[in-house]
Order: sequence, then structure tokens, then C-alpha cells
Amino acid sequence: AEDGEGGESVLGELREGDFFGELAVVTKQPRGATVRALVDCELLAIRRQLIVEMIQEEASVLTVLLRFLRERLVRNLMQTSPLFAPFLKEQRRELIRRFGFLEVEQGTALLRQGEHSTALFVVLAGVLSVDRIEDNGETRDLATLGSGDVFGEMSLLAQAEAVATVRADTKCLLLELPRDVFRETIMTHPHVLAFVGDLASERERQIAAVAGGEEQYEELHLDLF
Repeated sequence: AEDGEGGESVLGELREGDFFGELAVVTKQPRGATVRALVDCELLAIRRQLIVEMIQEEASVLTVLLRFLRERLVRNLMQTSPLFAPFLKEQRRELIRRFGFLEVEQGTALLRQGEHSTALFVVLAGVLSVDRIEDNGETRDLATLGSGDVFGEMSLLAQAEAVATVRADTKCLLLELPRDVFRETIMTHPHVLAFVGDLASERERQIAAVAGGEEQYEELHLDLF
């Protein structure tokens, strides 16, 4: 992937049995990375139109595909995120099963300012916007979220109302850890509580700085590759 400075960073390597392109097919979004052959390769290719036809003929195809994607992406998240790194292998497997897979259409509000968050959300694909209504009634655009970004943790941790609204600008795929599961997790795993607590403190400082025009708003970002 492009590293923002004109160069490239290696996100990973694919080997026999691995596949790629599935998120772009399901979401109809441009890919966020380039896949390049390092040696001579033989591949099987299933074109987007064929998958669309399969889904139209048998709805269960999409259900199976989405379930498989959820399990694989959550597993990658568990392996790369500092939030879940200290979990033992069996604990990770149990937590993976408790993440839900959410598909939302453009315009859907996942989190509303003044309301409590229903879950911890991780963006898999798509684009979301973050905005906040200030005391003077004006709406302030805070950020744009994409793949790997996380939101909802401040409201969950403090059991408080959300300070901003997060809305899907495109069709989006997300992972969600329900509120009750999140609370159970932080109560039984102190390192998660400490991690999210530090994050919430930083978020409060950041929002104050954004309001003063001192810096840009940023959500927690996790590497999904």
C-alpha cells in the first residue's frame, strides 16, 4: 500500500490457499492495496458478475461468504491489534465468536451525538463521516473514517452519551462487539480496560484540541492485514 510519502509499505504475503479481492467484490469499493506476484503463479479467478449471479440465485451464498469474511478478518484483528494482543489463543477464539458482522447502507447513523453507543465498531470497508453539533448550533465536521478505524469506545467505557455522530457515507461493512460483551470483556481483562481507558483520556484531550482548532480529530486505527 502507499505509505503517504510516495513510497510503499508491505502489508503481508499471500501463499497457496490464500485468496484476495473479496472485500472489493462484496462492497463494490476500490481496493486499498496492490497485490503483485513475486514469482510465477497459478490462480483461480471468480469474476464479480459470476458471484453476483450466484448470490441472486441462492441468497445463502452471500451469508456464507460474509460469515467466512467475518471470521477471517476478526482473526486478523486479534493478531495485529494491541487491544487484543495479550489474550491467550483460546480466549481470542471465544471473543471472535462474539463479534457480529454488520452491513449498512449509505446514510445509516451508527452512533448519534447525545445517545449511548450500542457497541464497539471496527470499520472493515467503506467510508463514514464524524460530525458534532456545537453549542452554537453549527455542525462541525471532525473526521472521515475508513478501513481499520474504531469508534464507540468512549461512550461504552464511560457509560456516557456520544460526543459526535458517525454516519455511513457509502455502503459499509463493520465488525461490532455488543455493549454487554464489551463491558464483560473489560471487567474480566484488566489490560483491555487500561488500554481503552488511556484511549478515552486521549480522545477527551483531542476533542478539546479540535474545538480550539489546534489539531485534527482521529479515531483509533487498527491494522486489519
